[in-house]
Amino acid sequence: MKLSVGRFHHLVRYFVVFGIISFTGYVMEWVEKLFLLLCGPSLFVAYQVKAFVTKYLPQIPNTPTTDHYAFLMPIVVIYYGVMGFLIKQLWNEKGLMRTVSLLCFVGFIGYIHLTTWKYLKAFWDAPF
Repeated sequence: MKLSVGRFHHLVRYFVVFGIISFTGYVMEWVEKLFLLLCGPSLFVAYQVKAFVTKYLPQIPNTPTTDHYAFLMPIVVIYYGVMGFLIKQLWNEKGLMRTVSLLCFVGFIGYIHLTTWKYLKAFWDAPF
């Protein structure tokens, strides 16, 4: 009996569901710092997208509901979908390349999430 690591065929949909859970946890403020860690990179991208769009469409209302559901939610879902796709592609490689690529990718994603969490967490911490 040979034990092997199989292929992931539907990994993207699991990451999309994880993205929806992350967004919901962030909006509902379940565990604020944990979900800030999970949604941090998407918050930076959503802010830039909103700034770009509102420059050309100033009639878009500036409300938290618009910010969350028109800008942040699609970006979180797309971000986690792309992340799941990339992990699936790397997982389906063979040999040492799979291990090295996955470790580098997971390390890079971890670094991005920790760095954004550190900067965004500073908004909630007291300055003294």
